[in-house]
Amino acid sequence: MKKLIIMSDIHYDLNQLTPTELDILGETLTSVGTTHVHFAGDIANDAYQGTVPFIQYFNKNFPFSVTFNLGNHDMSLLSEEEIENFNNPDFLNFETRTLSNDLKLFAFNGWYDYTFAKTNHPEKIRTFKNSFWFDRKIHRVGTDPEITERVLTRLKIALEELKDEKLVIATHFVPRQEFIHYSNAYKNRWNTLNAFMGSKYFGECFAAYPNIQQVVFGHTHYRFDDLKIGATTYSAKPFGYVREWQLTDSFAKKYQLDCPSDPTNIPHRYREIKKHPDFPSYRRKHLASEFRKAMTIIEY
Repeated sequence: MKKLIIMSDIHYDLNQLTPTELDILGETLTSVGTTHVHFAGDIANDAYQGTVPFIQYFNKNFPFSVTFNLGNHDMSLLSEEEIENFNNPDFLNFETRTLSNDLKLFAFNGWYDYTFAKTNHPEKIRTFKNSFWFDRKIHRVGTDPEITERVLTRLKIALEELKDEKLVIATHFVPRQEFIHYSNAYKNRWNTLNAFMGSKYFGECFAAYPNIQQVVFGHTHYRFDDLKIGATTYSAKPFGYVREWQLTDSFAKKYQLDCPSDPTNIPHRYREIKKHPDFPSYRRKHLASEFRKAMTIIEY
């Protein structure tokens, strides 16, 4: 039995993953019997200096094959042409890799159009994005809804051509509202950030194709249980930032490092965790388990 593993939001530069920790990831992938691994975006903040060396490291040092698509962080220094047609043999955007005689992996980057914002005020959302959001560094052609419409048009054409093939789809951005987290924390800021999570129209598009076996994505930094909608299983298990990891949460509970006045204040808690002398060894000890929880495993 062969295994496709899909992971997203590794953020290996921001998480300061060392070569030893990359080996832990590779060894964990090998231990679960990985045949092919696909990284569904947000590998690093620089596609050339971060994302590509990361992919090359696993191609060079481990026996499984590797592909990837871009997330918003990988896109930050790229042109529109580079985002859509990144020059790397392992890059998949509206392309497939054959896994078996009756199953293909189809991957595309995706984008967002504010359809998941709790209240859709496009001008306010754009102002927020330009003043705070990471994606202000990305310079694409057109407005976000226009970009999403272009992506959606290409997606419909591709899926129509593949309608007789059994597919697993990997993308970065969220395709369904069931995977959007709404919260009143941080003065409702999270509800505004949801504008940049993805588009409901991707999910509506997938629903028209019962040949899609599974859709795997990330970007939310929340891990969800798999959800079957119609003929398709949706999976979201992003790795996320170190301050969000389950091992970090366990460490905080073990050493009672939650902020007494606001236990939900994750940045404050992580500032305390980073200073603790036991955290580096705790992180190394439990990192394989954290990687494993962020894997979607598809047997074929």
